[in-house]
Formats: sequence, structure tokens, C-alpha cells
Amino acid sequence: MDNLIRFSDSIELDEEQENLGDFFYQISEVIPAILCVFSANLDKVFYVSPSFERIFGRSCEKLYQNPKLWFHYIHQEDRQRILEIEKTQFGEEYEINYRIIRPDGEIRWMKDRVIPIKGKSEKVIRILRFVEDITENKQIEEALRDSFQRSVDIVKAIPSGLLIYQFVPEDKFILIDSNPAAERMINININDYRGSEIRDVWLNADSFGLIDKCLSVINNGETIEIDDLEYRDERFEGSFRIRIFRMPANQIGIALENITELKKSDEMLAQAYALGRIETVDTLIHNIGNAINSVTTGIGTLQEILSNKRLTRYISSLANAVKAHQDDFISYITNDPQGQKVVPFILALSDDLEKQEEELTKIVNRVRDRAQHIADIVRTEKLISGKGIYRKQINLQKAINDAINVLQESIKKRNIEVSIDCELAPKEILIQESQFHQMLINLVKNSIEAIDDLYKLKSNDLDTSKPSINIKCYADDDNLVISVVDNGIGIEKDKLEAIFRPGYTTKESGSGLGLHSVANFIKTCNGHINAISEGLCKGTTMQAVFPLSSVT
Repeated sequence: MDNLIRFSDSIELDEEQENLGDFFYQISEVIPAILCVFSANLDKVFYVSPSFERIFGRSCEKLYQNPKLWFHYIHQEDRQRILEIEKTQFGEEYEINYRIIRPDGEIRWMKDRVIPIKGKSEKVIRILRFVEDITENKQIEEALRDSFQRSVDIVKAIPSGLLIYQFVPEDKFILIDSNPAAERMINININDYRGSEIRDVWLNADSFGLIDKCLSVINNGETIEIDDLEYRDERFEGSFRIRIFRMPANQIGIALENITELKKSDEMLAQAYALGRIETVDTLIHNIGNAINSVTTGIGTLQEILSNKRLTRYISSLANAVKAHQDDFISYITNDPQGQKVVPFILALSDDLEKQEEELTKIVNRVRDRAQHIADIVRTEKLISGKGIYRKQINLQKAINDAINVLQESIKKRNIEVSIDCELAPKEILIQESQFHQMLINLVKNSIEAIDDLYKLKSNDLDTSKPSINIKCYADDDNLVISVVDNGIGIEKDKLEAIFRPGYTTKESGSGLGLHSVANFIKTCNGHINAISEGLCKGTTMQAVFPLSSVT
């Protein structure tokens, strides 16, 4: 194009020269842009290249017939501006951008270079227009502009802070920009601190070698991260996670995240977990105590039976009678009135021995079951007491059964029916075992207590159906749902969220940390818990929701 312009500038035309068609035709055949030659007052078109029809979608013939159509094809929002420029810059070379509308309604962007062609008297005799379709370039430009603006908006909106420093000679770093989050974190106004050095912003920068770290990033290009910086000066303080990285043009970025509240939350979570564990251990001890009482009762009954020598005395009396009449035993049991009682006595004694054997067997079995129950409780307690933080594969159904076993005494005492359905759930899940076991125990224990609370009420609205706890596990879209449903006391609708807050309880001796620790554990697994209830005396559904991606 520049060669063409230089060539057109070099030609000198006489005012009477009108036919430049051959000249421009040869040029227009080798370039994709539009070449158009107008008269000086734009009332005549001497030449328009064939590419006009391809770009404008209009007939060249009609333009020859009516040159004013050129401006009619320009978008109405740009037309007046272009006409004003044509007037004010007549006789000068200039470049303008505008939009045109094709017959199909498509809008295209044009870059129009206008070159006046003068005769020997320096009078403008022709107007040469060189028009390029720059629509694609405009679209790219707008996309880049939008992308840049989105990037700016994102940086401004993100909760992490960002400080940008320019490296200058003498190993100095000058603050050139920041986002609002950084200004809030370090308590500055960028307009007051732009152009200041690192030590002006970080008054105690030397305490953790910030400048040396920034120099290292500039020299080596490697990002430096500080996971937990406890920082304090007269303007701001807190716990920060910092990332220092290199940017173009000898700049560095300092990304910072205030983790003060996160650390406090972690401490509260650990405390809630510990206190929640105490509650669970208390439940375990209570259930072990119940099981031991059952074992003690069984052993006491066994001891009483064994110490009662009634059957032994009966057998001894029989033995003495047989011994005394061993020479005439048949005659004795046949003819002697006392001897005739021997056979009925033996039959009755046999029945007594059989009944005693059955009772002893039941007692021994009950003691064995209670002893196994104690062993199961102790095994579960070990799981809950586990100090490991790593996740492991566990059988979901077995984990639920273990939780039910721990609370078996409480369940039997209240005659609660328990059902477990894991048909539509993964057989195994990957999770932190001890905390998962504690979660299950807390949820089931909460249902047992809800059933207790219901039956303490004396109301006509009571659900007279048998107390029940139904546990259902299933995969729903991208989540694993563990649903614990009871027909207990229920929850008032305005309390459905409050029950997960630390310290919230409706029980005189409750700590209010059981469900709180459950919610915290599920949250650490990127899940959430829902409490669903239609109100008092309507039962409750607890839904623990885990992303499948986090547990499989």
C-alpha cells in the first residue's frame, strides 16, 4: 500500500486528465482492498475496483451512477462524523475508520485512507480512496480489550491482594499498582503510596528478608512462597500467605492472602473436634458401661443358678435310694409305694435339667454377645482416637454398622428400628476414617436423643408409630449423600441453621458441639450438611453431602 501511495504522489496530472482507469485497474487487480477515484467535489466516480462488490456487497455500476451512495452505505451512527471530516480536512491526506452496512444487514469495519491528487497548480483534481476491511482486526482488538478489562475486573474483585513493583537501579522496588484487596489488607491508599519503596509499605520488611527475596526473583526468575508469615508493624498486622513472582518489564508481583481468620477457624475446628470427640468418647463409655452391666447381670444369674444345689440334692437323694435298694431295685420301684415315685421323679428331674441347660446356654450366649459388643465398642473407640490425618479406603456399609453397634444398647433400650440402605452408593469411599466414624456416631446419637425428646412430650400430636432411624446412602449426580432420617422431636424451621453453630444445644447437659463438629468435618471434605424438618413432632432428616470427587 505504501508503495502505491508513494507512486500516486509522484504522478502529476493535468486538470483536464480524466481517464486514469487503466492505471488503477492494473493496481487493483493485485491488492484485496478497494481503490476508488472520485472527482474533487465527490460528484463523480472515475474508477472503483471490483473488490468493492465483495466487501460492500453492492454493485459498482450503481456507485458509478450515483457516487453519493458511498456515504449512504456508511453506518448512520458514523455518517455525520465522516461527512464533517470530509469537509474540514479537504485537500489533506488523512485516515478514518467507520462501519458500513451490507445488504444482508452485516456490519463491517473499514479503514479509509483518503489521498488528494493535485494538478500542477496545486489544485485538488481527484480524490483517491484506499479502503481496507478491518473487521477481523477490530473484533480481535475488542476481544483483547474485553479480555484485558475482565482481567482488571477479576484482579480488583479477587479476595487475594496484589502489589506490583517496578525494579529500578540501585536494587530498589517502586510500588506502581495494587488491587483493592491489598489496600485493605495492608491498610494503604494506593494514591498515597504509588511511587514508594518496599520499606515504605512494609515497615518491617527486613524482619523476613522481603527485599532479598524480591531481588532473588528478579535475578533467578523463580517464584518464592511464604506459607505462614506472622507480620506486625504500626500500620497493619496478621498472618499472611505470600507469593512473590516475576512479571514482564522487570516488574514483580507480590500476591498476599490474609489467613488470620483461617488460622482462627482451624484452631476452632481442632477445638470443636476435640470437644466433639469427648462427647463421643462419653457415649462410648456409657455404652461400654451398659454392656458391662449386662455382662455382670448375666454372670450374677449364672452364679445364682450354679450356687443353687437343688438339682444336686435331688440327684443325691435319688442316688441314695438306688444304692439302698440295689439288690431289689425292680421290686422296690414296682411294689414299694415310695419306690413307685422314682420313675416320675427321674422324668421330672430330666425336665429340670433340660430347662436349666437352656437357661445356662442363653446366659452364656448373652454374656458372650455383650463381651463381643464391648470389644466392638473398644475397636471403634480406637478408630475415633486415631491420630492419622490421611484418608483411606473404608467400606461404607461396615462403617455405618460399626456406628450402630456402638449405640446398640441405647437403640435396644428404646426399641428403635434401624434400617440401612447402601445399594445405590459406592461400596468403598476414600475418607479420614476416625473423623468419619465420629460423624456417623454423632448423627445416629442425635436421632436417638430426638426420639427420646419426642416421647418426653405429652401431646396429641405425637407420632404413635414405632421409633425408627433410617440410614440411606446414594450417589446423586456428582455427590454422595448420607441421609439419616428419624421420627423424633423434629426441629423448628427457624432453628434449622442454628443447630450447627458451636455451643447451640437444647439439652441441659449438652455441649452444643456434636453437630458443629459434624458440619466442620463435612466442610473440610468440600461438602455440606442439610437439616430438613417440617417442625416439632415431625421428625428430622440430616443429609451429609460429599462431592464424589473428594471421596472416591
